[in-house]
Amino acid sequence: MSLAIYKDVRVINREEDKKLKISPIKGFSYASNLRDCIITVTEFYAAAKSQPIVFTKNEKGEYMALALMGLISEKNLFTNEDGSWRAGEYVPAFVRRYPFIYIQHSGDSLTLAVDHGHKAVNKRKGEALFNVDGEPSTYTERVIDFLNQYQEANHRTQAMIKMLDEKGLLEDATAKLVQNGEPSNLTGFKRVNEDRLSELSDTEVMDLIKSGVYKWVVAHLMSLSNFQKLLTYSEQ
Repeated sequence: MSLAIYKDVRVINREEDKKLKISPIKGFSYASNLRDCIITVTEFYAAAKSQPIVFTKNEKGEYMALALMGLISEKNLFTNEDGSWRAGEYVPAFVRRYPFIYIQHSGDSLTLAVDHGHKAVNKRKGEALFNVDGEPSTYTERVIDFLNQYQEANHRTQAMIKMLDEKGLLEDATAKLVQNGEPSNLTGFKRVNEDRLSELSDTEVMDLIKSGVYKWVVAHLMSLSNFQKLLTYSEQ
């Protein structure tokens, strides 16, 4: 999973950044090298219509769901040359939250940070991060609310994937592709094994349904048909 869209992340400081502003970002050129990104369960229905949703673990052993947006590293097939996003395709919250991000310190403490590597972050024009009294502006409060919702949804997603793994439903997967007449394999991710899913007891299935996990599994499985879309986009 790539965080390469962030170039110069700095924690927002009330004193040092009292004049900091964020001007509107036009387009998604900053995400043009993003082959995949974190997706949360609250996005599964919308994302399943656009990108394959797969599962993995990061270097800390944390479970993650990823939306695949390309077939090779540093290539996002959903961004056009002019920086626009492909019409009608879903834009993940991971992309929409830019240039902001939470930085985790000791324990579960999170601090708001911003990417100074983008020209939208400046001291001349745009939405101010702080008001004249030095308090977070309404704009900043909206950003924090969005990131808090994203963070909560990400925790729910991790718990869901852990449940699937503990029930033995996840398997290493390989997408066998043919690009420009040449066969290739995309590996390094996991998917739900449909045979194992069908073998669950009625009680286990009911647990998945009541917890909301079953509907997300269905969205994940349906999303895998989007590998063909990625192939089509890669050949355009």
